[in-house]
Amino acid sequence: MKLVIILLYSYLLGAIPFGYLLSRFRYHIDIRKKGSGNIGATNVVRVIGVLPGFIVLILDACKGYLSIKITQLYGPQYIYISGLMAIIGHCWPVYLKFKGGKGVATTIGVLLGLNPLYLVYVIMIFLPVFVVTRIVSISSLLSAIGLPLIVYFKHHNLQPVYMLSIYSIIIIYRHKPNILRLFQGKEKKISFRKRT
Repeated sequence: MKLVIILLYSYLLGAIPFGYLLSRFRYHIDIRKKGSGNIGATNVVRVIGVLPGFIVLILDACKGYLSIKITQLYGPQYIYISGLMAIIGHCWPVYLKFKGGKGVATTIGVLLGLNPLYLVYVIMIFLPVFVVTRIVSISSLLSAIGLPLIVYFKHHNLQPVYMLSIYSIIIIYRHKPNILRLFQGKEKKISFRKRT
């Protein structure tokens, strides 16, 4: 019963569509009909601006972080599963007919809650790639691929590597359209100019 409760609240927390809610009620925009159609922070940056996108990033990360912290108190043996459900909730939210984001920001919050070092490893990959390319998708994809490898070689512990690999597989799967655009040379770079 405890596991069922953890799965439920982790999913429902992760499913809160902050990108949609902020764009809809603050800017009167349905973010699903603009830009890439994604509800995540990157599309909010492109369509509305950097500050709203940053707010969405923080809120989406908080979903994952909060799920982990609640589970650490309620059932610490299930923290990795809790993180997985939060990520699934963000990617396939029941509130928006299971059409959600790519899972990156929520995964950031999950990683911070699990072990801040995991987030440090991600930043070590993400930032240099983003500075060079200014493409969020390729930075996210390389971070997703690199994290389980770094954790394995740094800590020599397969148990977290299995779950981190599942997180990464979800992120890679959700980036299928981006991967296609990358191969076609059509993936857009991030501009920091104010949109509205």
